[in-house]
Amino acid sequence: MSIRIILIMAGLLVNPALVNAQTQKSLIGFQGIPWGSSMGAVKAKFPQAKEIDYCKAFDSLKGSSRTDGKSVRQRFQEEDSNCVHLFVENYSVSAGVNYDLAFYFTQAGRLEQAYLSKYFAQENNAGYLYDCTSMFDRTNSLLTINYGYGVDPKNADEMKSGYRNIAAKLWVPMPTEIALKRMWGFIYSIDENKPDLCQVAILYSKRGVDKL
Repeated sequence: MSIRIILIMAGLLVNPALVNAQTQKSLIGFQGIPWGSSMGAVKAKFPQAKEIDYCKAFDSLKGSSRTDGKSVRQRFQEEDSNCVHLFVENYSVSAGVNYDLAFYFTQAGRLEQAYLSKYFAQENNAGYLYDCTSMFDRTNSLLTINYGYGVDPKNADEMKSGYRNIAAKLWVPMPTEIALKRMWGFIYSIDENKPDLCQVAILYSKRGVDKL
């Protein structure tokens, strides 16, 4: 028996759910909500979602013109992004796998992205990196069952979002793209000599929308 076959069999024994899994080759949106759906359609599916208006939040800030409400509105308009997004706290993906979930929309109020994230703080938790890696691995397994094995994105370094380190996987069940990231070495924490953060995030977006 070849080494390759032995390794494949070992992998199936480790994760028996993959043996009979029927992977999806297409995904038109998030949780049955197609890309381009209205904000009202998302609210109907997730009635617990809260509206958060980024622009209004920045209206109260004083000082740098880069962070006032006017400049934020201009940036959102240039990116065809809506100031208002919907937020679901502690959304359950699977038993013991919970994330905060945010929905992002175009200026016209059409669904463009769904973003799940969870933070693990070093403060008062010496095992924060272990916990973060465990969440990443469990999520990776869930996505693998649904969509097959992910690939290592070539542009991972461009996806760090303020962190020094990243591990990432990518799936493309057309017309959707799913990016799973584990990031640690939070640059602000390092610069300010503060405890680190590790983040696990999953971005669902319509293929061709690049806002990583």
